[in-house]
Parts: sequence; C-alpha cells; structure tokens
Amino acid sequence: MANLKSGSHQFCALHGQDLTDFFLKAQAAYASGQVNLQVDEDGSSLIAIDQGEWSYTDLWYGGEPFAGITTIFYQGEACWCMSYFGRVMPYVEDKLAVLRVLMSALRSNSNRETPWRGPHKFTDPISGFCYRKQQQRGGLRNFQGSEKITDSRGNTLYSANYFGGIVNKD
Repeated sequence: MANLKSGSHQFCALHGQDLTDFFLKAQAAYASGQVNLQVDEDGSSLIAIDQGEWSYTDLWYGGEPFAGITTIFYQGEACWCMSYFGRVMPYVEDKLAVLRVLMSALRSNSNRETPWRGPHKFTDPISGFCYRKQQQRGGLRNFQGSEKITDSRGNTLYSANYFGGIVNKD
C-alpha cells in the first residue's frame, strides 16, 4: 500500500501559508479593536472577519473564566479551529490592565511557525507584565499550548490553555 499524505497535509501544503497570513492579520485586527463585537442574548461574544475566500470567527462565553473557539473558513468551509479556556485570576484588582497586555501580545505576534495566540514572550513596556506562551506540541495541523501573564514578582495574573488544528480535510 502506498504511503499517501493525509488531506490535512495536502491542505497545509497548498494553503498553509495563506491560512497563516490571514490568521495573523485577523488576530491583529481583533486585538486592535478594529472589528465590531457582537454580543448575543445567550451571553456569547462573537467577532467575524471576512477577506476574500477566507473568514475568521471567534466565539466565546464568559468573562472569568472564559471559553471559546476560533474558526478559520476557506471557501465557506471550516478548515482550522482552536479551542481555548482561561481566566484572569480572581485576586487581580485591575483586570483591564491584564487584558490590555493580552491584547498587546496578540497584536505583536508575527511568528509564522506558531501564529496562534501571542509571541513566545512579550513584556509590556507600561505595566512590566510579562506574557509567555508555551507550545507543548504541534504545528498548524495539530497543536496544544498554554499562556500566562505574570507581574514583576512572578505572580500569575492570567492563565489559559489552547489546542487545535486543521479540520474537515482527511
């Protein structure tokens, strides 16, 4: 029997660079506040971005803790998803300051190898808070990781886990 590449391998070979480019642009637009947020009566929040054959949705529930899913569509079909769950710690007094650092980290990621979420390390020049992303495994096809924001003393202010990859292609 021939050793054939899976559909997700083939999709990544054909569209992986475009998917990565689109994701980085969409995530930066979302984190910059350039996209309208839709809040539904069920308590969900949704951001949607369309650009040609590609579209991006980020749907989440909650404030603290929160859970959500980011989905990329190619030609109207879901092709990549990332699920996430996390929280700003309950003892944090200025939750908005922590969320501003998270958005700054998401805007500043340009790493094409791991475009999801923020860079591996980002220190906010104003607060001094440090964002760190730890990639446990994988690449565009199948990945898993975590992220944290800590203060200058190393106290965890925010923590989240994420995982995802290519869908609908095998």
